[in-house]
Amino acid sequence: MLLRAMERIGKARRNFKSHLLLMTSLILSTLFLFQIVTGMQKTYAIYDGGEVLFISTFEEDLDKILQENGIILSDGDAVVAAAQNKNPDIQAYTIRRQFPVFLICDGTVFVYSSYGENESVVSLLERNKQTLSPADIVDPPLTAAVEDGMIITITRVTYGDETVLTDIPFDTVVISDESLDYGRQVRDVEGVAGEYREDYTLVYHDGKLAERILITEAATAEPVDEVYRAGMGGSVTARDGTVYKWKKKLTVTATAYSPDCDGGIVTAIGTRARVGAIAVDPKVIPLGSRLYITSADGKSWVYGYAVAEDTGGAIKGNRIDLFFNTLSEANSFGRKKAIVYVLL
Repeated sequence: MLLRAMERIGKARRNFKSHLLLMTSLILSTLFLFQIVTGMQKTYAIYDGGEVLFISTFEEDLDKILQENGIILSDGDAVVAAAQNKNPDIQAYTIRRQFPVFLICDGTVFVYSSYGENESVVSLLERNKQTLSPADIVDPPLTAAVEDGMIITITRVTYGDETVLTDIPFDTVVISDESLDYGRQVRDVEGVAGEYREDYTLVYHDGKLAERILITEAATAEPVDEVYRAGMGGSVTARDGTVYKWKKKLTVTATAYSPDCDGGIVTAIGTRARVGAIAVDPKVIPLGSRLYITSADGKSWVYGYAVAEDTGGAIKGNRIDLFFNTLSEANSFGRKKAIVYVLL
């Protein structure tokens, strides 16, 4: 019995060793195959904007790798090898995604695409062959980095010139002149307006006037004053010292009459004929006017103070008829040149 038991134990040990060797072989084979399979995988680093995705896969088609990992490319997007990949065991790629940039210029809206990557406004414009003049206004500034959906405006600036001429009004100068009849004016100098010049630079934004800048201004011609002499009449002094102010001075032909000449003693305005009541042409000297009458030289004879109260058929124009008390006085006076001062 003991012998049989020992034999059974030996047989069991041999079977256990056999199974152990078989299991070890299978584990080693599996590990070997795992090592082989693992060695065939590749690791990819995908840079997409601010994110990095690491992918280990047996697939070698990059487009399929992206699709399988939910990375969608739009028209214009590009996948390029990463510029600075320091790990040779990893294949690194950068996705360059395009975005729209809008340009408003010359009345047109342009839509451009950019990958960003620190592209500036000026490089975008140069890449799309947009020319600028030094005066053009660009907003945002040329040095600004382009961004998704950015709106860039170019305002075309042009210049023009304008000259404005305006009149400088002349002044009117009135000089009192007692040698002229009162109220009469005589223009001695005709007024001439001066000229004032203003030069402007005109600034246009997209063809519309935006600013007028005054460059120079000066009077190119000074005005000439207009000069009048205003009659103030004057004054005449009677022999008794009385001073009369006159407004009008007439040179006339004087004749004489007396009560014996016209056979009546009533004047045209119904007053009594007397020395100092004289006949006039009412169209020249209105009836009722106060007068002072002397010889033409003011010295040879003086009739003195008088009033225009009468008329006569022969008294027309610059003629007067002086009343004297007697016919002899009238005849003695005859016909003479006289100065009539129409008094104020």
